[in-house]
Amino acid sequence: MVIFLGIVVWAYSSKRKASFDATAQSPIDDDDSVKAKEKKDV
Repeated sequence: MVIFLGIVVWAYSSKRKASFDATAQSPIDDDDSVKAKEKKDV
């Protein structure tokens, strides 16, 4: 139980927010770059 609570605190800490936001945006950024490359190739 202590380990679980430690992971929850770590995951929701404000220090990790920037890292999680960047990770969450990476699939969207990759998709945009692929679309831009496809438009350029056409």
